[in-house]
Amino acid sequence: MADIIVNGPGAGQVRRWPLPEELTYGEFRTLKALAGVEPAGLAPALEAADAGTIMVLAIISAARAGVTVTMDELDGLPFGAVTLEDDEDRPTDAAAAAPDGLPATTPDNGGNPS
Repeated sequence: MADIIVNGPGAGQVRRWPLPEELTYGEFRTLKALAGVEPAGLAPALEAADAGTIMVLAIISAARAGVTVTMDELDGLPFGAVTLEDDEDRPTDAAAAAPDGLPATTPDNGGNPS
């Protein structure tokens, strides 16, 4: 499974929602209306890192979490602010997540408890 990450619009504001494993007919209609992508074109669009497709998946993922995100809001973000993160891309512990030369953050030293 993967997550959609939206960095912004505010400095330091990071929002994350799980990417749905399956889309509904209505969600595919939204994907086609906003990004022009048909169901058969979803995998190639994701492989190509198509910005429109990723943005629509962020809108769909946020909506499933009860959060309203609009295309206009995402359009104002810098390119690359909306990304996908696969489970295998996600570090499994705090030490693995720490950049080289910096200590790992943990709940004990003010880091994120998750």
